[in-house]
Amino acid sequence: MIRVTDHAVLRYLQRVDGVDVEGVRQRIAESLDKSWTNDLVDFAGNTPFKIKAPDLTCCVRSGTVTTCYPK
Repeated sequence: MIRVTDHAVLRYLQRVDGVDVEGVRQRIAESLDKSWTNDLVDFAGNTPFKIKAPDLTCCVRSGTVTTCYPK
């Protein structure tokens, strides 16, 4: 059976199902937008860490959210 990458799934959701990917990206960023978040990113540098928001947990590395999962 043919393999389907995560990138292909994301593009399918965006282009075929009409999921607003940029809107989702913005909602994730807004849920992590706390006064201490930038300080934590600066302190951690390249060390991976997690941020727990009310409805999700995000893994962050080098100031970039690399994955999210429900809390």
